[in-house]
Amino acid sequence: MSQPLTTTWVLYTVTWATWGRQKSVMIVHWPFVLKQLGPKHVDVARTYNDMGILHSNLGNLWLAKEFHGRALVIYLTEFKHVEVGRTYNDLGIVHSKLGDLEQAKYYYERALVNYEKEFGPEHVDVTAVQHNLVKLQRMIDSR
Repeated sequence: MSQPLTTTWVLYTVTWATWGRQKSVMIVHWPFVLKQLGPKHVDVARTYNDMGILHSNLGNLWLAKEFHGRALVIYLTEFKHVEVGRTYNDLGIVHSKLGDLEQAKYYYERALVNYEKEFGPEHVDVTAVQHNLVKLQRMIDSR
């Protein structure tokens, strides 16, 4: 399987998994894909983050946290990639859902710094994280 095809396959299966189908296919083929790309490949990190989003949406917050954490380690050690901001934001969302508001704030603030550095203060992703911080502050204030 070629690298782009492998990446497409993984993303395709993750997408289908969101509707409750093909989960077994994803699990069976993931070790092959991981071996094909290597554990530190950017597409592996991207897939981990997508799997984190999937688990967050399904309510499996501890698994979501685990997958986002795996993605973040790869991004930070291998690429200093723009996806770091996205992963920080996703971790903020998970921690917010878990009720760990201080940790959520930490991740949102990291996402904000990353996005402002990468895109500038007017970018839509900066605005999205600022919105998440405002919602989070309201949650903190209401306690």
